[in-house]
Amino acid sequence: MNRTTPFESDGWFRAAYRRIYWLRHDVLLLRQLKGTRSVVAFGVSLGDNLLCTPVLAGLHSAGRGPLAMLTPFPDLFEGLPFPVQLLSYSSDLVSTLRRGGPRLNEPFYGQYFPEIDRHIPAPRSHLIVEMCRSVGLRGEAALKPLWRLTEPEQIEGANRASGHIVIQSSAAGAIIPSANKEWPIDRWQAVAHALTARFPITQIGSVQDPLLPGVEDWRGRLSRREAAATLAAARLFVGPEGFLMHLARAVDCRSVIVLGGRTAPEQTCYPENANLYSPVPCAPCWRSKTCDFDRICLDLISPDNVLAAIDAQLSMPPLNGPGTIVSL
Repeated sequence: MNRTTPFESDGWFRAAYRRIYWLRHDVLLLRQLKGTRSVVAFGVSLGDNLLCTPVLAGLHSAGRGPLAMLTPFPDLFEGLPFPVQLLSYSSDLVSTLRRGGPRLNEPFYGQYFPEIDRHIPAPRSHLIVEMCRSVGLRGEAALKPLWRLTEPEQIEGANRASGHIVIQSSAAGAIIPSANKEWPIDRWQAVAHALTARFPITQIGSVQDPLLPGVEDWRGRLSRREAAATLAAARLFVGPEGFLMHLARAVDCRSVIVLGGRTAPEQTCYPENANLYSPVPCAPCWRSKTCDFDRICLDLISPDNVLAAIDAQLSMPPLNGPGTIVSL
């Protein structure tokens, strides 16, 4: 005769057993967060972790501190103008917080489904707005990640790239790469060739990124904080959508972004920059790897388009201030 166990018949019994089973484990982990009121966690994406800085600022302003951040990248949060406890991101600690303890805030702007290669739902507003709203923040937010450089970092960055144009040729070296962000390398080479006749050019990014002609090569040689200092000293950043785009805005470096059509500028980019977007019927698709139209959105952007955008950005005054303020 088949018998039904208490685990199969009583959901409450299962929940109580799991709570008791994990109690000692949870208590040990939660000791690290003694006194903390709100915890923020957003996985292992560099860009998404940096975009948590406005979320933390909003939680602090709303009186929901003391704060903690679970992150694989503690260097992104050094020097914030309010206290944040930094702990290494782990699925164990996230699971513990879902069972109890300080409030866990997991900012959200859509979930990626690999079986259909698409984010659903696609953000209706800027990622920062979506992330702030998802943790219950209201009022206003600035479309700008937070970053604070030390004086020695600023001096080092100026020695490396003062007056330079900084360029990135690919985002394929990202922790979570997307083929639909990749502008053809021959076009990046054409842009670099035209620029080197007029400006000193510094290339940063991954060591796997294709090297461009005539540049000072710093690929794979800079820490994230050194990259931030380099961008802060530069005249302009030119590159694809990705972490360095967000980092450039954080340190007030104007940018020209080759966006294509995977996302729309109002969803992921910054209004102070030149965001080269192709409003083809399929855009924004929010696909990562696949495309039914041979990436026409990227193909429509020419080197001349990028060079014209560079000249326009260079004619504008330097950035300074909190960024564009929007309602939540």
